[in-house]
Amino acid sequence: MISLPARVGGAVSDMHTGTLRLSVPLLDDAIQVGAEGTLAIGTIEVDKTPTTMSVRRSDGRPLQAHILHRRLDGHSSRNPVFEEPVSLLLLRQMQQADGSHVWAVGPGARIRKHRDLVQLVVTIMAFGLAKQDVRYERAVARRSSTARLPSPAVAAPTPARHPPE
Repeated sequence: MISLPARVGGAVSDMHTGTLRLSVPLLDDAIQVGAEGTLAIGTIEVDKTPTTMSVRRSDGRPLQAHILHRRLDGHSSRNPVFEEPVSLLLLRQMQQADGSHVWAVGPGARIRKHRDLVQLVVTIMAFGLAKQDVRYERAVARRSSTARLPSPAVAAPTPARHPPE
């Protein structure tokens, strides 16, 4: 079982249920994490339930991601996350023997390096949670602008007057 660190699993748990579409940079038909410059753009769909999260490309093509690692000597390398591209990255929340929960990679994905998988999920969570927060803030703002607010005279409490002692 390939599981995620608790802090990353916590971010996955924090994501609201539903489906998000996220734009991703592509190079050589693979998602690029940490790349710079002008790249092609693709879209992924992130489907979240309370106990699962799945990631797939919106165009139906197999999913591969490269993590860019920059070294101190100025060189860099692109490491693929999966041994072979996958149709779907599935994460499942699983209960451990001690009763705690952990998010783990579901069947079908052979991971090359654990740290690269973690970086991919962290990146998806950062953008996914940010997008959900923006949607939430917009929804609250929409509701607030249409709600009838009491007038300031009614809303502000009158200061209590105390007799001098």
